[in-house]
Amino acid sequence: MSTCKLRQADVPDAQAIYEVVNEAYRVEKGNTGLAFKKGDRYNSVEEVKSDIEYASSHPGEQRFFVLWAEEGATQRIVGCIRIYRAESGACDFGPFAVHPSAQGKGHGRAMMAAAEGIARELGCTSLEIEVVNHRTDLLPFYKRAGFEETSTAPCDKAHNCDETQLTRPSHFVRMRKSLAEE
Repeated sequence: MSTCKLRQADVPDAQAIYEVVNEAYRVEKGNTGLAFKKGDRYNSVEEVKSDIEYASSHPGEQRFFVLWAEEGATQRIVGCIRIYRAESGACDFGPFAVHPSAQGKGHGRAMMAAAEGIARELGCTSLEIEVVNHRTDLLPFYKRAGFEETSTAPCDKAHNCDETQLTRPSHFVRMRKSLAEE
């Protein structure tokens, strides 16, 4: 039986985060099925370090967390989530990843629940995410978590998408979840 713990990401976690994220997003590489791009989600461990360092130095704007799983004497990072306050006052998040070997065990739901609390701490009234239209496997997950589709957006530089890395036409499905107390 495994136990899990969410904690703030540190720079020494960068290599593990790089591996977890790129393995979880591997289904996006190619041009058929769920795939739509040429490269990995993170291009280098240095890019991950930069995200961690920025989050650490701007705690009022964003947070980066890792999910540790312990099974017996073995400990490893099995997931991560970065949450950041947007200019709109909503909190966006990503990357949000669970290693494929740890999927289907409730880790994503646990991180999403934690993300809601963190977003509230950051003063956000909603959580928002942009999901690439080809990731039809993710849309039901977010809908079950209470997200609603709100609009679409182009896959372009303004939306943190490198058009030169696309293998086929793509756009984002914007989704939102209100964090208002019920």
